[in-house]
Amino acid sequence: MEVFISDIPEEIHMFILSRLDGQSLVRAKRTCKMWACLIENLEKFFGIWLMCCLNEIPLFMLTEIMGYNQKKTDHKSLIKSYKQLPWIFWREIYAEYKRAFTIEWAKVKMADLYYDQAHSVVTSLAITDGKLLTGHEDGSVFCWKNVAMEGLDLKLVHKHQRR
Repeated sequence: MEVFISDIPEEIHMFILSRLDGQSLVRAKRTCKMWACLIENLEKFFGIWLMCCLNEIPLFMLTEIMGYNQKKTDHKSLIKSYKQLPWIFWREIYAEYKRAFTIEWAKVKMADLYYDQAHSVVTSLAITDGKLLTGHEDGSVFCWKNVAMEGLDLKLVHKHQRR
């Protein structure tokens, strides 16, 4: 006997979907029409985005975003005032937080890299497993380890014929 996902009652789907974090919720909404409809119901009637914001965004950042003075406001009254705001607002707050977090994370991961001019011009770059691979005009391929650290490990990994 075959059982399909559509055979499972909607209540169980909604229970499972309500336990997802915000990014997984966005991905799940794109999965199929049934899940998209269920997630829209969670958005409209159950405040799923408020829950995601409260669970994933530190409260001090959330109060700063909202413009509240955290010292004068206790947490219960703060959350009560949050619940009065529309769900679309919370979805946008969550999306903006994730965008800002991604940009800040990328800034932390950036590093300037200078190398000896004894090697020819870099023609290609690849980043994998925390290592930077550089392909050069003379056919050499170098592996750079510990790029974010001060001590760089440079190793020639391949030398091929130049075209």
